[in-house]
Amino acid sequence: MSRFSQTWLFMASACVSLALFGASALAEQRVGGVISLSGKATVRHSKNAKSEALATHDPIYEKDVILTEPAAKVKIGFDDGTTVTVAELSSLEIREFVLTPMQKMPSAFFTLASGAFRAIVNNVSQRDAFVVQTPTAVAAVRGTDWMAEIKADSTGVVVLQGKVAVFNVNPDVSGEVILTDRMGTDVRVNQPPTPPKEWSETRRNALLKATDLP
Repeated sequence: MSRFSQTWLFMASACVSLALFGASALAEQRVGGVISLSGKATVRHSKNAKSEALATHDPIYEKDVILTEPAAKVKIGFDDGTTVTVAELSSLEIREFVLTPMQKMPSAFFTLASGAFRAIVNNVSQRDAFVVQTPTAVAAVRGTDWMAEIKADSTGVVVLQGKVAVFNVNPDVSGEVILTDRMGTDVRVNQPPTPPKEWSETRRNALLKATDLP
């Protein structure tokens, strides 16, 4: 099986789920809630195109799109114990988040269209079960604590603890890197990820500050 097969199979299964169960049913599935919020952020539910202001303790549903304004941050706690902190000027869509009693971790597929975020993933045990897609990259999480930032033509990914597999969102672009503690990579349009290297303390701390929220 190729390096893309498992991840793209997972992404395809998300589309099948939509066809089988219907978007309206999935939209009603609560998957977590807002732990803390600084500044202004909004959420758009799939059943309602109108954006609504977010507040602490608000529920989060599958298919929600979270948008943060300048100087805003929001931390989301998911039902499996995973936390995601979204930085300012970010757009995060929860495409799929399915957790059954038999699963040790959810099948999760997020899209980060802009901005930055930090994820602390709970109970990582299944390859490519927690996937994040950006305009240029796909990150399949195999570890716990990591961050990503999106620029105009590239995505930067760095691991604080654990492992993350990263490759270009374009399946025709070959090359995959495995990031471990303190290692990062950049993925540009139609280019393979850069070789893993330790990010500078300045760059790492800037992203930590952007996603720091109690």
